[in-house]
Amino acid sequence: MTVKDLASFYADKKEHYDISDSFVKCNDGKYQQSRKSGYMAYARKMGIIMDYSKAEPNQKWHLLEAYCAQKGNDFKISRGTFRCPELVLWMAEAAGIDKKIIIKAEEGARQIIDEGVNGRARNAAARYIKELIVWDVLEEKIMKEISHV
Repeated sequence: MTVKDLASFYADKKEHYDISDSFVKCNDGKYQQSRKSGYMAYARKMGIIMDYSKAEPNQKWHLLEAYCAQKGNDFKISRGTFRCPELVLWMAEAAGIDKKIIIKAEEGARQIIDEGVNGRARNAAARYIKELIVWDVLEEKIMKEISHV
């Protein structure tokens, strides 16, 4: 799957979904990426609203603008590409993955981050989410839908 495929699939999805927004908003934004790095630093540079209580910047912007627009259309996406828990949750939710699985993934990600003893807890949380929300299933769903467009 390429960035073009991914962007094509997510282009018409909503900016906000309940579970992924709840993850960002919880604990005064504790689960959102630090403002000093990644998409949050890019949002600050671009003048995008940064307000965890509104789940902003939203994950659609995160994916399409902060990620896809920075890569070439032919850049290959793989299971390990995304390491941001809130983004992986949003991608699953926007793709229509079973809500029970997403809720379990979100709860487990919170626990991992809460118990984390080093700066890699968010990466571990994203890996946990991707164990429950199997990348191959998500990729198959994306490719199946865009092939019908």
